Amino acid sequence: MYYGNGSASDAQDAENVWDANFVMVQHFQETTGNHLDSTSNNNDTDTVSVTSQGTAAGKIGGADEFVRSSSDYVEVPHSSTLDLITYTIEFWFKADTPSVAIQSLVARGEDWTNDIAQWVIELDDAQNPDKIQLWYEESNDADHYYPTNTSI
Repeated sequence: MYYGNGSASDAQDAENVWDANFVMVQHFQETTGNHLDSTSNNNDTDTVSVTSQGTAAGKIGGADEFVRSSSDYVEVPHSSTLDLITYTIEFWFKADTPSVAIQSLVARGEDWTNDIAQWVIELDDAQNPDKIQLWYEESNDADHYYPTNTSI
């Protein structure tokens, strides 16, 4: 790290910050185009359809703005590096106003047209207003909901 040396060359190496335990890290800082994965796995987005990209007020740097009444979303294409059995997902979000409609926050294999989803972390269900919950579907089409006590 260089402090106070304006003539120092940029030696950033974002891909080598993350070890093999990290399969995707998205910062949502890009203001146009796709969001780039900071790991060496290159799990970049292939679709970014949001109200505001990389310029909304975020906790650290820029953020994307997703509007509930629209079909805003960001999509990462399938990659074998994402075929995991155990994993941790971390993300930050800010909900301006609660609603009664279900809002997907993060999903794996989501396809509402064909009612297919491996799992979804969602917000605002009629049974659990303003709560975060995990929903997953088994291969036999059995649905499972796990609400949390976390309110927005």
